Amino acid sequence: MTISLRVDGAEPLTARGHGVLRNDATDDRAQGIGVQLLYHRQPVVLNHEMTLGSASAGRFTLPLTARYYQTRSRITAGQVSARRDLYLAL
Repeated sequence: MTISLRVDGAEPLTARGHGVLRNDATDDRAQGIGVQLLYHRQPVVLNHEMTLGSASAGRFTLPLTARYYQTRSRITAGQVSARRDLYLAL
């Protein structure tokens, strides 16, 4: 069974193409920072379906990680929130 993934999300203008989700915090929002999604330590291309591989015996590990990513030369303290939809196709 082939498995595909798509992550939909808005990228900050200063970090397009790096898999960085915009900071969506509503109160006391940090500036100059977003959240970068990685698949096998490589940036996820947002809003694009990618084939992950095949599942055998009904098991599949999804090696996604997230980290803070500086989007501007200056960062200000505050809240960081980045929630997005993940779509898996089996």
